[in-house]
Amino acid sequence: KKKYSLWQSLLSFPKFLLFLTKHFVSAMIKHRFKYVISTGPGISIFFCILFKLMGKKIIHLETWSRFYSKSNTGRWMYHIADYFYIQNESLKTIYPKAIYVGRL
Repeated sequence: KKKYSLWQSLLSFPKFLLFLTKHFVSAMIKHRFKYVISTGPGISIFFCILFKLMGKKIIHLETWSRFYSKSNTGRWMYHIADYFYIQNESLKTIYPKAIYVGRL
């Protein structure tokens, strides 16, 4: 399953780049957004890296369903995100620099 998910993410990346070129670049110039918010899907890792390289701040909300272990996306986003929020206090031992916000 993990390989399939990663494979699907890699296959969708060229489509994203084309979409980004057409829509997001013009929107970034027009609206000058500063933040990108991720709520957990693995595909967001690639996009967040790309936006991070463009100088945007990354906000990640770790899934509320995690209590004692990291999600696959969380493992990566913890290092990429400028603001990493957790919704269960027990995750504070796993993600020491995370910001506990409770359930959203």
